[in-house]
Amino acid sequence: MSKVQVLVTTMHQKDFSKYVEMNLQTDAVIANQADNEFIKEAQINNSKVKLVTTSTRGTSKNRNIAISNMFDEAEYIMFSDDDLMFHDGYESIILEEFDRYPMADAIKFNLNCISKRKLAMGTIQKFRKAKRRQLSSYGVW
Repeated sequence: MSKVQVLVTTMHQKDFSKYVEMNLQTDAVIANQADNEFIKEAQINNSKVKLVTTSTRGTSKNRNIAISNMFDEAEYIMFSDDDLMFHDGYESIILEEFDRYPMADAIKFNLNCISKRKLAMGTIQKFRKAKRRQLSSYGVW
């Protein structure tokens, strides 16, 4: 099982195609806002994937739904919007950084492969502790 679990917020999905589209390679929970209610689970390339569909609206509520439906085995979670594309081997990159910085509660990573979104943030140049006021300016992506 994966040590990293990705929690994705999305809308109007009917199947697990978003998992493949985003190049996810670890366990994942896809919290899906739609007009019905159901939960589906699948095994994709040795990873457990859960599609949790609810009629609940709101990004924060949808993230909370993803959290409440996580698989128990996760050591690290990563929040993601549905329009990101993940780098091959991202799990080992994340685990290496937490090994390098065991005192970190959370780590923000650079994005270098996204779709249809222009980012306003600059590239992270070095590891440093975030100041309290900076935390609210970090988007989930």
